[in-house]
Amino acid sequence: MKTTIKAFLLIPFIVGLYSCNQQRPAVIERPVFDVWSSTILEIDKIEMSDSATVFHFDAYLQPNRPIKIDKETYIRKSGSDEKLLVTCAEGINLDEATNMPESGTISFKLFFPPLKQGITKIDFIENNYKIWGIYLLPNAKIKFDPVPKDALKTTNEPLPTPEYTAEPAKISGRMLGYTKGMELSNVAISTFNIPIIRRIDAAFPIAEDGSFSGEFTPFLAGIYNTSLGPIFLVPGEEAKIYVDLKKRSRYQSRYRTDKEPSDSIHTYLSGRFTSADLETINQTSEYFSTRIRRLPEYQMLLKEVVDMNPEEIKQYMLGIMSKKLDEIKQKNYSANMQTMMEIAVKTDVFFCIMNEYVGWMYNAYLQANNITITSQEEYDKVMTIYKQPENPGAEYYSFLKGELNDDMSYIPKWFGGFAEELNYYNYFFNLGNRRNYSAKELFDYFEEKWNLVMGDYKGLLYNIVQTMRYGWKLRDMEYFTDAEKQEISEAFSYKPVYVETLIAESDRMELIVTATKEGNESIKNATPDVPQEQMLDSILAKYKGKVVVADIWGTWCPSCIQAIRNIPPLKDEMKDKDVVFLYLADETSPLDTWEKTIPAISGEHYRLSRAQTRYWEVNVYPTYMVYDKQGKQIARFNGSLSIDVMKREIEKGL
Repeated sequence: MKTTIKAFLLIPFIVGLYSCNQQRPAVIERPVFDVWSSTILEIDKIEMSDSATVFHFDAYLQPNRPIKIDKETYIRKSGSDEKLLVTCAEGINLDEATNMPESGTISFKLFFPPLKQGITKIDFIENNYKIWGIYLLPNAKIKFDPVPKDALKTTNEPLPTPEYTAEPAKISGRMLGYTKGMELSNVAISTFNIPIIRRIDAAFPIAEDGSFSGEFTPFLAGIYNTSLGPIFLVPGEEAKIYVDLKKRSRYQSRYRTDKEPSDSIHTYLSGRFTSADLETINQTSEYFSTRIRRLPEYQMLLKEVVDMNPEEIKQYMLGIMSKKLDEIKQKNYSANMQTMMEIAVKTDVFFCIMNEYVGWMYNAYLQANNITITSQEEYDKVMTIYKQPENPGAEYYSFLKGELNDDMSYIPKWFGGFAEELNYYNYFFNLGNRRNYSAKELFDYFEEKWNLVMGDYKGLLYNIVQTMRYGWKLRDMEYFTDAEKQEISEAFSYKPVYVETLIAESDRMELIVTATKEGNESIKNATPDVPQEQMLDSILAKYKGKVVVADIWGTWCPSCIQAIRNIPPLKDEMKDKDVVFLYLADETSPLDTWEKTIPAISGEHYRLSRAQTRYWEVNVYPTYMVYDKQGKQIARFNGSLSIDVMKREIEKGL
């Protein structure tokens, strides 16, 4: 009996001894790994011999997008500083950009020196693509870090009272599975401070143990997008977010065979909602206003509305909204989730009725007549035939009466967009070009229309729209006179935080504009008289030997102006380095407005033709292009860009 027990106790020891001495195979196919920095490179297999270590990669990226493998790429034993540099490549040229084919995938090999015997876990380190903890033994198992208990369940605490406030929220958390050197430098978050029409960015540094914390002022309680995913923030409260990097990487991989059903849940939140809840709310709130344009269902929608007028489209959408609200009632949602889903459906449909129907009618016309627009000339020709819908009157907007409430601010992205629509874009609620009227004249006209349509509701949205009448001046990089400050103080005496926010931003803008003018840092350049294909090279030649950040912007573009207003600290940081900030505007920016605006923007300015920016395939404003000291493009971004990402790209070129 004793002999049997001893033999039984020896079994775990023998199994453990065997696994420790397990021989590394000559080939490991689709190995498991801990964490990666990008989903683009998948390891098909690794060949290991006495002469070389060969990685077989499959790259996945949009067609015609460039991929480049740095010649300084290396592998190393996990946890070691000893580098084994890449020796050569097949299927791709090191340090040269290769455009992806129409298939969106290419395969190539990278060759490295042989690994020492006994190494069974390595890291792959390339400038843009990193994979940590690659296991070289078959059937390897990943060890996961435990998730804190406070992030594993939601609370039933009611949603907070909607209000605009400058009280910050606290954010903290941890990247589970984080290893020093992963270069996930910070957790980024942004919001849109609606009264001053300005995007506010923040970043919380990640410590060596993967933890992070900081304060952020969201101004409104609601859903905010971070670099880790959506989070529900409440001013005065703490929100915690944990991300299991190992689980997320396993979920993202196309090749991993060790996946588990629960891998889709890899972000954990404290508070009222799970990460899955917030993703569902976000997707619902963006379905008709944004997402459907990228889906096959869009073609079906256009067929439905092709012969409809605006009123018929409105009724069609309200019918869809009613069905969706009925479906939500049948779900087993919590009270908070029920409220948020109803808001998501309503805001999505309302925004479409207010704005998107014009685009739907135009695209339905193109589809029905088999028309494809590929140039400005073709567009101009179509617009001589296509009959634009007439602007609807007060009756069209009657659906809003009794439907708008302050709870809609729980989706701040939509709330800000709707306020902007009422304030600027929608013809019915606007007197005309705001530059021709005072803020009071504009708001008096808006209030008349509001009363006609909305009735007695004058809550948070009404007040926010009123503040934006003054905020537009700040957006145009101007600041308030003393008389305007007094007017603002009187107009918003009932809510001092509006007064403080508007005047503080005005004072900030005055400092920026004054300092720029005094420093004479804004330089207006003559546009080179060269063909389109030579324009860029001609402009860049003046700045050879410097890193160039080219910002293609417009005076009419709120996102462009917000980014310009946020960039002065980065310019100060780079002022003693070989960096040039280049601002390229085209004819969509009126000449007088452009000339009035650029003295407040330090940098090198050029005004180009719209044909030139179209030649560069600029369809999104702002568009950023970063060039190294030799004039070679190292990055291009379409749309708004965080200061941290811009800084990172600049530093690559230095």
